[in-house]
Amino acid sequence: MKRAGWAETAVVACVLTALVLAIQWGLGSFSAEIADDDTSHYISGLFIHDYFRAGLPNPLNYLKLYHSHYPLLGFGGWGPAYYVVEAAWMFVFSPGRISVVVLAGLVTAAIALALYLFCRRGMGRILSGCTALAFIIAPTIQNFAGKLMLDIPIALLCFGAMASFVRYLDTGRTVYSLTFALIASFAMLVKGTGAALALLPPLAIVIGHRYDFLRKPSFWLPLPIVAVLTGPWYWVSFGRAALGFRFHWGIDYFQTAIRENSLILWYNFGPLILIAAAIGFVAVLRGHKGPSNGLVGAAALAAAVWLFQSIVPAAIQDRYLAPLLAPLLVLAAWGIQVSVTRLGAMLRFTGVRAAVAIDAAAVVLLGSILPSALTVRTRVTPPPYAVMARQVWANRNPINPAVLIATNNQDEGSAIVELAMIDPRRPSLFAVRGSRLLGGGGYNRQDYLPLFQTPQQVMQQIDKYSIPLVILRRDPARDAWAHIGQLEQARQLYPDRWELIYRNDRVSPEIDLYRIRGNVDKRGDQAKLIALSMPNALRDQDRP
Repeated sequence: MKRAGWAETAVVACVLTALVLAIQWGLGSFSAEIADDDTSHYISGLFIHDYFRAGLPNPLNYLKLYHSHYPLLGFGGWGPAYYVVEAAWMFVFSPGRISVVVLAGLVTAAIALALYLFCRRGMGRILSGCTALAFIIAPTIQNFAGKLMLDIPIALLCFGAMASFVRYLDTGRTVYSLTFALIASFAMLVKGTGAALALLPPLAIVIGHRYDFLRKPSFWLPLPIVAVLTGPWYWVSFGRAALGFRFHWGIDYFQTAIRENSLILWYNFGPLILIAAAIGFVAVLRGHKGPSNGLVGAAALAAAVWLFQSIVPAAIQDRYLAPLLAPLLVLAAWGIQVSVTRLGAMLRFTGVRAAVAIDAAAVVLLGSILPSALTVRTRVTPPPYAVMARQVWANRNPINPAVLIATNNQDEGSAIVELAMIDPRRPSLFAVRGSRLLGGGGYNRQDYLPLFQTPQQVMQQIDKYSIPLVILRRDPARDAWAHIGQLEQARQLYPDRWELIYRNDRVSPEIDLYRIRGNVDKRGDQAKLIALSMPNALRDQDRP
């Protein structure tokens, strides 16, 4: 790349990054609570960071110990690859909230930059720039650019793998087939949705009519590489990951997914961009694919993600389509160029006038998604459990460093993250999940069951583990976890033992921190606490 090309890339990268960070700032991402699946992704990255910081102790023992203190490790449900990236980032910068949000923003900006450079090779700057901007302001991307979800990294890896395969189609060189295999393997070790890349090569062959590649040994090279690199992980973990599938295989799911995913795309881009993308896709199928195989790769990736998300019944969520958005915008840009060029030929204007018309159409289509883009709402700030975590640490007894978290499903994870984030000697505090100590059957509302029937039994369980502190947030939901109400009953039944030491009434429902008299000065039984919250796969038969 010439010096002018590098300068252009640097300027575009800075502009796109600044825009992403500005969106994160406007949505309150830098001060918002880490919630939902983000909590598990954060703790898993923090675990790898702390494991290396601890000097690489026995991995299984450290995993058992760490999970017992901060029981949110996501290994098995998700692959470990991105957690290594998180850990490396934390070493260079910090494990703090702003640090990890910036990492998420840079991944988003990297996709937008790659999208700009990909389109720039065969389209104008304005059209390419509008394509990158459309990606950034799409509601799904705005919503998740400031979160630690794995779907945006998967989108980056899918786009990178597609670009490598395009280079392979252009040159036939084995190195690009190898690069595709390595990126695809990494994607699959981040999250199972990366397996959509398995559909990309055959779809690219069909769409691009490049059947001659089927005779090349290098075309088949990714199969053994991906099998060796990812096969053992999926052999061990697929059973656990499949437990999270919310649908069943079959035509019913296929029909539901097609309908719901179509609505998601409509919400993100509206009719004009989707029509342009359809025109671009048809143009590629009919052989109008530009000077290289880039559009073939974009069409193949879009089709691969669409088919994968329509067949594999994990769930239907807008973030699962994140890897589809970038290639769809490439096709939309091509659809604009093809449509305006043909219209220009009919109206007998070419050259500069045609280029101006293409740029104008790109700006119009970018403006068409602004109504949806402006619907994204600011997140609630400040995080209520950051304040509560500081109070826990201020009242923590070093000989009994444990706190019971009795909140709703989402808040449990948020509280654990805040407690871990400020732990100076991780792992040194036992964050006990109420859904583990007092409930069973899993952590979601669908399979949750209370372990006890009366507040007296609940109090006995608290005393069994000598729990000295309790974070209690009442849950007004009709399907609230039963143990939260049982704890409130125990507080009323034993008022002499429950001492309110802090109340956060700036949120609703309010959050209380209680000291349990009689347990505060007891020495905590770490063996019991470790056995209580260790990963199920490592649980000993002689659980106390």
